[in-house]
Amino acid sequence: TEFDNYAFVESGSVTMAGLPAPYYVYTATIGGDDYKFLQAIVGSNGIFYNLTYTATSEFYDAHIEEVMNIIEAFTFR
Repeated sequence: TEFDNYAFVESGSVTMAGLPAPYYVYTATIGGDDYKFLQAIVGSNGIFYNLTYTATSEFYDAHIEEVMNIIEAFTFR
């Protein structure tokens, strides 16, 4: 799927499974609706994991604190 109006918002780092994980936030329009995305990426034992949070732009901030807590609580078994 192609994104319209793609715009990079910010990047940073969070701890995921005890490891540093870069994250990226961007916005895009899909099917006429505006969305905001956060992608956090962590590598362990040669495997990379990509956790993505997607919400409409108007509701993104309502849950971002919970999402960041989930990312920071993520563990490998």
